[in-house]
Amino acid sequence: CELGDAYLECNQDKEALESYTKADKLLPNSPRTPAILSGMAVAHLHLDDAKQALVTINESLKLEPKQKYSYQTRALAYIDLFEYDKAIADATKSIALDDKNVGVYVTRAEAHFLAGHIEEAITDCHTALALNPKYFRALDMLMAIEIAKGNNQAALKIANELISNDPKIAAAYSDKATCLFIMQDLKEAKTLADKALMIEPDSSRALYISMLLA
Repeated sequence: CELGDAYLECNQDKEALESYTKADKLLPNSPRTPAILSGMAVAHLHLDDAKQALVTINESLKLEPKQKYSYQTRALAYIDLFEYDKAIADATKSIALDDKNVGVYVTRAEAHFLAGHIEEAITDCHTALALNPKYFRALDMLMAIEIAKGNNQAALKIANELISNDPKIAAAYSDKATCLFIMQDLKEAKTLADKALMIEPDSSRALYISMLLA
């Protein structure tokens, strides 16, 4: 189980899933089973298997209904399955259990945004930033909202803030490249996309914007 947790932290999701599965077989119906199932659900989610993540996290919550992070995991699974109202409801449950969990506000913001509730999404992002002013996911979400609203300069300002906050995160450069791509500054966008790939060659976001530029 500890090995599964470590693999999950290192983004080695297949290995995490294997370890959690072994733990579950060794300790069936133990006090740690809800946590094991929760870890398995996160691994499934990272491996783009939202349906299996949902099945697993439901099993976990049946055993222990007060797992604050598990509701967030289920909300993310519902987002991947385009069930935004259910995602909002689960994120709200997670907030009720822990209103200082900055990440779940952004999860709810994403669900609101995809459901077309723009103002609610903005409010959740600002709540997250009140808890952590440099929280990447909240700023990233706000940038996406500004792009959707057609406020390219505002989006670019947020992208610059992301780079300033942490110049070693590939996604920050990918975000700015996306803004510049929309603004038709293709040369500078390519420079930033290339920098993102130098930092993280396997970044799906950097690869995607590079493909668009090509």
